[in-house]
Amino acid sequence: MCTPAAPQILADFHSNQDIFLTLLLVSVWELGEAVGSLVIGPLPEIYGRLPIYHTTNLIFIILSVACAVSSSLNMLLAF
Repeated sequence: MCTPAAPQILADFHSNQDIFLTLLLVSVWELGEAVGSLVIGPLPEIYGRLPIYHTTNLIFIILSVACAVSSSLNMLLAF
């Protein structure tokens, strides 16, 4: 999703380190997929789908806003 914008993201934060590009595109994305499916996957069986959809959508909105207002590349990678 952020692959086309990765060079612009690095330019906005005045970084030319390729390690951040790798972290941004591969590591953080895959970590989110792995941990997210392990943690969130069983919850609909316990609590139902609707509460989980609403909760995860709210978390997504909050973290998207946090990414938008992040002031450093480390903050962006953390959110």
